Amino acid sequence: AIDTARGEWICPTDADDLWASTRLASMLAAAEQFPGAVAVTDHLIGFTADAGGEVAVGARQTFRGAVGVGTPFVVDRRRWFADRECHMTPIVRRSHIDAHSIRYVEEASAGEDLNFYVRIAFAEPTTVVAHTGEISYYYRQGESTRAANMAESRAKLMQLAVESTQSVELEELVGRENPGWIAIYQRADRIWADAGRAADRDEGLDGVSLSGNRLAGLRTLLRNRIVSMVAHQLDRQERARVLADLQRQLQSPIAEPMSGAESSTA
Repeated sequence: AIDTARGEWICPTDADDLWASTRLASMLAAAEQFPGAVAVTDHLIGFTADAGGEVAVGARQTFRGAVGVGTPFVVDRRRWFADRECHMTPIVRRSHIDAHSIRYVEEASAGEDLNFYVRIAFAEPTTVVAHTGEISYYYRQGESTRAANMAESRAKLMQLAVESTQSVELEELVGRENPGWIAIYQRADRIWADAGRAADRDEGLDGVSLSGNRLAGLRTLLRNRIVSMVAHQLDRQERARVLADLQRQLQSPIAEPMSGAESSTA
């Protein structure tokens, strides 16, 4: 889909998620405010919607330096990688991903998005990613499956990102943060497998070496939990707005999730 898109900006999205109506306008405004930005992202917040129409707003995914809402800023990519592995819900300049041959690793069923985002963020020594500071991406949470051995997939895809970008900074960060993240993914793999939600293992993972560090993983989880708790307290008014927006959108049949859809670009 990326190769068929013709616009200045690429906008990956999951077909069953929702947006605030002002989202794209805010992202383009941030791009104008920070003209050197190769990508613009926003705050993601989770939600659930049951068959009876009950809607609940979940947690906002955030990181150090991005706890507040309302003001655009330039992301500190080192903290962003340490806390969230550069997870973003972006618009990306087509010229940036073409110049650095950035595409999804199609043979991977898990972690391919993180590989894509990390390569965007570290393709250049001083890559600028802007943030709108607004909660405008609504992530639909629900029952799903994912590839087994996500820890192995993540380790391989991060190594591919280092090799692709040739970034010394990224290589240092991966070496420092990988043990904690590997432990987190190993724990998640066990939980998903026990719940019967682990899909087939990705191919090409034989020989991947894992060096998980449970203590480092706990530190990462604790740090993110504290940041999320602070954000939750700051979000009280915003959460009410998001809930009202979700309820309005979910009354429309076009808000129903598309079965089997993964992502699209525009």
